[in-house]
Amino acid sequence: MASKRKTSALLAVGLVAGIVSPIAPLAVAQQLTTQSTAVTHTCELVKPWGLLGAKNQGTIVSPETVVVRYPATVAPGEVFTAYVQPGAAAMRTTDGRQAGLLSYDIAFPSNSTNLAANYNGGGSGYSIPGNGPALVDRVAANGQLATEGPFARISGGATAFHGANSRNGDAVDRWKAGMQVASNTTFRFPEVALKMRAPVSLANGSTITTALKAAGQSGDSDDPTRNTIQGAEEGGWGTERTNYYFCGSSANAGSLSTTTVNSSLPRYLAKTTTRMVTSDTLLPLAARTTNLTAEVSSTEELMSNIRPGGMNFTIRHKATGQLLATVPNVTVGANGQATASYTFPTLSNGSYRDEYEVTATYAGRVDDIESSTSEPVTVSVGYNEVNANVVLTSTNGALSGGTMPVTLRAAFALPAGKPAPAGLAIQLFRNDLPHGAPITIPTGTTTANYTFPTDTLTQAQETRTYRYRAEVVPVISGVDRFVGGSATPVAAIVVGSSPGSPLPEGGQGSVALEGFFRAPQLVWDWLTGSIGQAGAFSSGFAEN
Repeated sequence: MASKRKTSALLAVGLVAGIVSPIAPLAVAQQLTTQSTAVTHTCELVKPWGLLGAKNQGTIVSPETVVVRYPATVAPGEVFTAYVQPGAAAMRTTDGRQAGLLSYDIAFPSNSTNLAANYNGGGSGYSIPGNGPALVDRVAANGQLATEGPFARISGGATAFHGANSRNGDAVDRWKAGMQVASNTTFRFPEVALKMRAPVSLANGSTITTALKAAGQSGDSDDPTRNTIQGAEEGGWGTERTNYYFCGSSANAGSLSTTTVNSSLPRYLAKTTTRMVTSDTLLPLAARTTNLTAEVSSTEELMSNIRPGGMNFTIRHKATGQLLATVPNVTVGANGQATASYTFPTLSNGSYRDEYEVTATYAGRVDDIESSTSEPVTVSVGYNEVNANVVLTSTNGALSGGTMPVTLRAAFALPAGKPAPAGLAIQLFRNDLPHGAPITIPTGTTTANYTFPTDTLTQAQETRTYRYRAEVVPVISGVDRFVGGSATPVAAIVVGSSPGSPLPEGGQGSVALEGFFRAPQLVWDWLTGSIGQAGAFSSGFAEN
């Protein structure tokens, strides 16, 4: 016998006056109906030790009142949840026997899209090793784990005979595993939330019904399809050996709740999420062909129904937004991923690296599943610039006999994890022209100090300034292009031999400091350390 009452919950339903079409749903209050059904169980007791020393079944599971909360009406395509709470049971013995290996199977509706079965609390009177919550697994008819199995099994991780991690035989304390109940204890399996979707193909007035597995069957130790409840308890000689029991359910357990599809309500489209999962986003010029991979997922539809929608890839030039290509109708795999091969263009003139934006769009299914588009992923083709840090310093010698020596040193450092490749070198520039031969940097170097050959400057009649900088000679290694240079140049000043020779940058006069400080750019170069090393700048002036 079943009884019903109503409670409130939230259900996503979209309502627009005068329109019956797929629209985005709005969250509105909706009543859940509560139905209570008195279910009886017929069990087979298996005693491995026969009648000698065996005891009667002490776990009383019948009758029980199963309570289900569910929406009475849903729209086509709507996602909803039915909450199934098994009734109270008991371990009733006077000799201290206990039960274990308990499991309880609930059937999903046969005509719904069955999305998930989740533990929802509400159990009592049992214990599980490790004090963890009860497990809710999707299982096949034989009790074995199945990702999209048509049954939800409540257990403690170990079961009797039929199912994952099953235990049987007459070994000592074989019953002592999984969900366990102490003697003389009333217990209740926890509530299970069955998440489902009403297929858009269901006709108006179609009903979606929850049930227990093996409704209308008596329990059978040899046929797992006939069992709603499995368990074991102490038995046999004293309390050492194990008795097993297998229980089916009365026929009324085949209709614990009935949800009706109302086609006058707006159709609900299942939501999806798409993301790019391409890992090769930095491509060398020589390997511009790569796999573009995207993944679609949903909590509102099964992947088997999502897959026919297909995936589309779009490639644009990042700087200009120009559409370069589309790759349509890429097959979505069982894991939700779609992969397409694409060859990016060669480098544009004068460029060392070009960047592109790739997006993926799951196409959806008309009047059933919504499309979704990923965030763009940047894929670059060319070379990754590895910038070396170069600090150039100089020491100016005394001007003597019409010449002045300048010693230049470069402190060189590469980023962590990027040692110097073969062929890397550092070049000195004087007044923006290469000066001397480059210094080769040994392969594998990360940091080093280098001294360039002394530069001997010749005195002219007019005062002259020489500016130096150091740059890495670019080298390409794999996907990396090694570059870098000194951020600040250094300078050496050779005062002219003519007594009236002006200082550079507009200064006038002799080597005296007052003449030097009348040249603003020279003062700035000195203060910022770009004329030789601090304190040594004066050695670059002639002694007349």
